[in-house]
Amino acid sequence: MHKQKGAALIVVLALLVGAVVIGISSMQSSLVDERLAGNYRMASQAQMNAEKAASAAIADNEKPDGFFIPATWEEKEYTGAAEGALTTLLTKSDINAASWEKDLREIGYRTLHDSAVVTDNFNDTACDPGADASGAARRDKCFYFPMTIPDKDGADKPADYVVAVGAVLDDADNPHNPQASRIVLLEIKSSATNVHDGINPDIAAMFETYLMASKDNTRVDPAEKGGTGGPNLTLDGPLHMMDDDQDFKKSGNGVIKGENYEETRGDNGLPEGLNGKLPKFNLKEFEQTAKKDAEGNERPVTKKSGKSACRNLPQDLGGKTYICEDQQELKDVSFKNGTIVFKTQADFKGPTTLENVNIVAKGQITFTGDFASTNSKVGAKSEVEYNDDGERGTSRVTNSHFMTESNVQMNFGNDFVVDGGFFYANDESEIEFGDSSDAEPCGSAIGVGQSELYVGTIKRFKHCPDGTGESDPSVKSWR
Repeated sequence: MHKQKGAALIVVLALLVGAVVIGISSMQSSLVDERLAGNYRMASQAQMNAEKAASAAIADNEKPDGFFIPATWEEKEYTGAAEGALTTLLTKSDINAASWEKDLREIGYRTLHDSAVVTDNFNDTACDPGADASGAARRDKCFYFPMTIPDKDGADKPADYVVAVGAVLDDADNPHNPQASRIVLLEIKSSATNVHDGINPDIAAMFETYLMASKDNTRVDPAEKGGTGGPNLTLDGPLHMMDDDQDFKKSGNGVIKGENYEETRGDNGLPEGLNGKLPKFNLKEFEQTAKKDAEGNERPVTKKSGKSACRNLPQDLGGKTYICEDQQELKDVSFKNGTIVFKTQADFKGPTTLENVNIVAKGQITFTGDFASTNSKVGAKSEVEYNDDGERGTSRVTNSHFMTESNVQMNFGNDFVVDGGFFYANDESEIEFGDSSDAEPCGSAIGVGQSELYVGTIKRFKHCPDGTGESDPSVKSWR
């Protein structure tokens, strides 16, 4: 019995040691959890700071209509005076989509800040350090800057980005840890493509070069067709006629020469490669192009037969090609995003709206009544005609083309807006504007045979080779 004395003490000590070990382990686990929670909070706050900078980039460069417009980035100086690590990244010979984002994120907050601070449009004012609810100073920081990746996919296709960086800094103005800084990338997708994409390059060159052009008869009449001399008309753009011996016919009270007015004849000033002849519109070529999407892939095709078959096409064509086998009369229709091919004649009556649409007619095509066309192209074998019936609202043509192997006749009446109206006819191109004293229609009127312009009262008819000339980049991705 005496040998068993002290056993209780040993047991108690063992239990005590075990309890201490468990306590220490719990404390260590709690400390790790606290540290993880702190890191997570900092990472979350840094992410929010980066997103705040990205939002500020959009807000700082936003137009009233909602499009993201880098106000001073038109020359693509997205890297500006960047230096140090950022310049090293952007000049890497093997930069591509697979590597640059990883490399960018590994640069680190402070180094990236110091490299980008001299970049055009750098901004670090979006995050106000301020104080938290307890009054303690906060260390939230963020900044953004624009950047172009010179060869995103290894195919010589530069990609434009806004880089937004957020961080939570320590007292030495460094991120507490690698998790305390975050990057958000806004890829900027520009819609500022060539307004003449999808058109024969020679015809596009004519639109880019001339306000009016013809073979041997370019007529300007400051009076509505059939009327007598109206007020003076300002022409602001180049006029061309192939015949060296013919004069430009100017009726009415006269033509005022605008700042960009110029007269040329023959081969003088003719776009390169035309070999002394005005190009002719080819409907078959246009149809082949219209049936393909922007990437050159054939659009899905749906055929419709019957005289009323195409009256109920979906408003959004969904990038498809619809083929209407029979003559069609369409009333009060609106179409966008696709191609419609009319095997014969097509008559649009009442309000008609086209947006990003190709219209191909193997006969005549007419529009009557209110008409709105945006980024659309109309091509026909026979006449293309528009007549404003004067009964409703404003007719609008924006960055749209009307081309034919025959004649183009467009009568816009008195209530119209033409910002990038391009008219091309293998025979006669006849454009008529009514009385709208403040109107400044812009575009081109070209007829291989003859080009005629009749006006009531407008401010001027001007050349806009690139359409409205507006660039409307938008945020393509946010990551």
